[in-house]
Amino acid sequence: MCFSGCPIPSSEIKLWTNIGILDPAMFDRVISRLAIQANPNQIIAKDFNSDGIVDVLFPVTIGWGEAAVPLKPYIGDGKGGLVDGSSIFSGSAPLAVNPQRSLTADFNQDGRPDVLLLDHGYDKTPFPGGFSQLILSGPEGLHLADSNLADGQRFTHGGAVGDIDRDGDLDAVLFNLNDASGHAVQILVNDGAGTMDDRPDLAPAYYQSRSMRAGSTWGTLFDADGDGDLDLMVGSWNVSPLPSQIFANDGTGSFANAGPWDLPGSGIPKAVILQATPFDLNGDNLQDLILAVTNGGTEGADFYNASYLQFLVNNGNGRFVDETAQRLAQSITPIAAASGTWPKFIQDIDIDADGDKDLIVFRTYPSTGAATVEINDGSGRFSPAPALDYLSITAVDMNGDGIPEFLAVIGNELRVLANDFAPWSGGVMAMTKGGSASNIMAEVYCGPVAGLRYQFIGSDAAEALAGTDGADFINLAGGDDAAQGGRGADVLDGGAGSNFLTAGADMDTFFLDGRSLNRSWSTIADWQQGEQLSLFGYLPGVSRLTWVPNAGADGFRGLTLHADLDGNGDIETSVTWAGMASQDALPKPLEFAGLLWFT
Repeated sequence: MCFSGCPIPSSEIKLWTNIGILDPAMFDRVISRLAIQANPNQIIAKDFNSDGIVDVLFPVTIGWGEAAVPLKPYIGDGKGGLVDGSSIFSGSAPLAVNPQRSLTADFNQDGRPDVLLLDHGYDKTPFPGGFSQLILSGPEGLHLADSNLADGQRFTHGGAVGDIDRDGDLDAVLFNLNDASGHAVQILVNDGAGTMDDRPDLAPAYYQSRSMRAGSTWGTLFDADGDGDLDLMVGSWNVSPLPSQIFANDGTGSFANAGPWDLPGSGIPKAVILQATPFDLNGDNLQDLILAVTNGGTEGADFYNASYLQFLVNNGNGRFVDETAQRLAQSITPIAAASGTWPKFIQDIDIDADGDKDLIVFRTYPSTGAATVEINDGSGRFSPAPALDYLSITAVDMNGDGIPEFLAVIGNELRVLANDFAPWSGGVMAMTKGGSASNIMAEVYCGPVAGLRYQFIGSDAAEALAGTDGADFINLAGGDDAAQGGRGADVLDGGAGSNFLTAGADMDTFFLDGRSLNRSWSTIADWQQGEQLSLFGYLPGVSRLTWVPNAGADGFRGLTLHADLDGNGDIETSVTWAGMASQDALPKPLEFAGLLWFT
């Protein structure tokens, strides 16, 4: 064992950012749990009460839509937890029958999120339709503003938000099935204050007809042709005779006279588009499309049991080519009906902190759910991670640390799960041990010190560890070790043996524990004014301290303290402040029974 303060070279401490394929175990660290009574159709996560913290709304359905149910509100506590959120509403929570989807945007331009709740009503014969609802923000909280919404009873399955007429406010398009009123594609134009006027005259001519139209389950608004306005994409639906199509905006918000551009098919029979996400796949500043696709057919047999993402690349003039095979390998073959899943939501978000957006794909079927994270390699090609068996999932920063956590429904719980896939997320530490470098998952800190987030307890082997960008507790235990705390106010304990400690930029605390049977010597490489050191085992009137002005390992020599803690003439522990020449640079220590504290 080296007692001269010789460290493991700092070059061995590396922060590895290429973690590889996502492992479901990386989502096992639970930040908070909340018991819930019903599985939500969607997790709507926004700051609804303007306190800078994300809140959550749950739309819920009983059975196929047998009765109206109030929205379930929860308020974020800023630490990743959720509590009852009844105060989000200025009155009672709105009731809805079957609100499978919602559109969240600032419709009334007050700087706060509003919700357009899409309710398609009872989902069995005779499919009567439902009443969508507009929930606007106000000084007293969210309130129902149905008088602002020209809607009607419709079988609404999807919608999109955007400023179609370029007047500075957000309009909406709803996609309705089985419509004979001229509203299969329903255009709602905002007056700027959150009143949504029904404008059937702006819809594509085919959908203005009062003949029965099969309609569409989903579409989107995006600039398909690069002329600066939002064009309309309408997805295909089961028995509809039309493929997925794009209708060009005439510049005023009208699609009535647009000749449609047909999009390439996926090869899935009677394709149903369940979501359309604009996404620049190849970095050419043109909006491409990612479509969530399943199959139509006979309900209970060959219906909604295919799960497919179609990748369509914009060639520059609003025409698209299918590059699914190059972007994400998958099969168009439906899964057996009993186990089939269909892709309900696509969330595009940078989940691994590499500067490009990845995909969270939530798939559902009656009794459970499955989600995957599709990791972008930076060129618009994706690698699937193992399926995660959650009933609902979304990613959002729940604790204000700039890192998206995962909100997932598991059984009868809503859990906030740490995102350990992002290198900067604080959950991943890099370790070199036995000449082999690897990433390890940090445990959640469970000790008494406030503010610490993660912990690592070492072994008797020689270890070099790079901590997270959060506040870590690192105890290297036995062996000749090295630790680099990284960002955050860390607590570093070298343990026994010869240890090299580099704290990082923030104010950190160092521990020396001389109570072990094995001698320890720690070298602090980057001590700065305001940091602290505590020496355990110190006994006032018994312990003897020896100061040496220039000791330690070559390259890291400096002021050194040797401590004979039990007064028997043997040195139990030592510490070297690298580069420090005098005790004047240290705070005067405080003496306690069992502790000497430099603070």
